[in-house]
Amino acid sequence: MDLSDAVTLLWKVSGVAEQDRVLKHKLAENIVDRLGCLALAICQAGAVLQKRSYTMVEYYNVFDQRRKELLQERGAQSLLGYQHTIYTAWDLSVKAIKEQHSAAAPDAVEVLHVF
Repeated sequence: MDLSDAVTLLWKVSGVAEQDRVLKHKLAENIVDRLGCLALAICQAGAVLQKRSYTMVEYYNVFDQRRKELLQERGAQSLLGYQHTIYTAWDLSVKAIKEQHSAAAPDAVEVLHVF
């Protein structure tokens, strides 16, 4: 997916208001670039942004930090030889659910761990 299509997908999934998109366009490009323009990772990021778990700036910073942490771990993902783009996006989604003050959050996390 090219950068322009990736940004469009992020806007669509995240629900960022059109009037805010001009100011946030460069940040959106940075986020989707960091996500490798991978649709699954962009959808994960967009869902987190849509739920307002993070602002776009926070998501970019937390993603970058968490990616570094995951690259240092010696799990199965470190054997795959890629930059943990989808794994990191998934991890941030699970983290956002865990931080919700909802009775359903623990069950949602448990279901996600099945996948």
